[in-house]
Amino acid sequence: MDLQKYFRLAESQESVKSGKIGTMSYELHNGLLYRIYKVPDTSDVSQLVVPVELRKAVLRLAHDSIMSGHEGINNTVDRVIGKFWWPGVQ
Repeated sequence: MDLQKYFRLAESQESVKSGKIGTMSYELHNGLLYRIYKVPDTSDVSQLVVPVELRKAVLRLAHDSIMSGHEGINNTVDRVIGKFWWPGVQ
């Protein structure tokens, strides 16, 4: 899936409503695209947006890491989305 839509959102600095109380925005930092999820009265969640060609590597690292414990698909996905995001990951 193409990430151009998200780069355009970052350039426009638009926020998009997400869920009942949260907002989603995208930001560029040093050429890297980040997805920022904001909910009032909590810390923002910042996730690096991963291009298609690197997604398998991210999943492999989350699954095969010595710290991962091989606890199944859901735990691997939870570990990934703590820091990374791409369309369809969740």
